[in-house]
Amino acid sequence: MLLKSVVILLCVSCAFAVDVALPPQPPNITISPIPAPTTQKPTTTSSSLPTTITPKSTTTTTPTTPTTSTTHTPPTTPTTPTPKPTPKPTPKPADKPALNNYTGNYTGSNNICLLVKVAIQLEVLSNKTSSKVNVPENVKYTAVCPSNSSEQLTVVWGENNTISFGFFKEGSQYEIKSINATLTSADGNATNYFHEKSEFSVPDKLSYYCMKDQALNLTDGQSNVTLAKVHLSSFQYQAFMNTTSASYASVWDCDGANTSDVVPVVVGCVLVILVVLVLVVYLFGRRRCQARGYLSIPSLDAA
Repeated sequence: MLLKSVVILLCVSCAFAVDVALPPQPPNITISPIPAPTTQKPTTTSSSLPTTITPKSTTTTTPTTPTTSTTHTPPTTPTTPTPKPTPKPTPKPADKPALNNYTGNYTGSNNICLLVKVAIQLEVLSNKTSSKVNVPENVKYTAVCPSNSSEQLTVVWGENNTISFGFFKEGSQYEIKSINATLTSADGNATNYFHEKSEFSVPDKLSYYCMKDQALNLTDGQSNVTLAKVHLSSFQYQAFMNTTSASYASVWDCDGANTSDVVPVVVGCVLVILVVLVLVVYLFGRRRCQARGYLSIPSLDAA
């Protein structure tokens, strides 16, 4: 009995000791997960101003208010398009004198006495300036052959503008003896010009021909002061004819007619001298060979 009591006492003491040694345990707490917050969509109320939820941003930006510029454009008045400038016309050959053909017949006959083909231009000189007057195409003219030694061609154009050529024959040659011109200005004043000198002499039965421009001085007939010039280009004429064929005879070219005779004479003399020198050298060399005799040519075998 006593032993049982001691055992019970020891068990109680051990239980108390264990209870004191162990620290008190916290109560069992069950932690339940916190539900994630739900994002609710903004609800639009019926008010006139909508409510907008702007999410927060880590970067702070200054809101910019867009500026609207209003430009008032005045009403445009329809304008007429400016026409493009018309290009200046390129000078045409019409600015040059026209090439005309003139034919003269004996009075009361179909036989031709004069043929002229020429382009005529008059150049009036005044205070270091000049004005040019061109004889146009298809002008009026008269050609008379009063004798066997004189003929005349008169060309008329514009407001009483005229130019006359006097042809004269002497012996076996003929030429232009005189040129007279009259130019009338816009105010009606007429000025006369003269060239009293023989020009373009050509043998009989031939025609004078010259393509280049030939200028002759014109004066007032009383002094040698040049007041104007007459330009003749593509010029061909034949006077003192007596034929029904309107064709020119063989030409006497102005370039060939003006070539000096000195040049052919000099060339001929030089050729004659060269021929004589060649003959002299040849004869001299031959005589020397005959005097010395012929030299024998050594044979190839001996070499």
